[in-house]
Amino acid sequence: MSVYGAQKPKTKEWPLFRDLMEEVYPRLESLSTSKPIVLLEFYVTSGNTRGDL
Repeated sequence: MSVYGAQKPKTKEWPLFRDLMEEVYPRLESLSTSKPIVLLEFYVTSGNTRGDL
């Protein structure tokens, strides 16, 4: 699953990580009661001023 923010420098829409993660978290949690959920990569496109908010 991907909860990246903007994918291109000029993208005006920038979904919040929390909003996207909250949407998929229950599904991830239901896959296993004994395994952790790990955030393996956290990256956004450089050059988009919305990333500075």
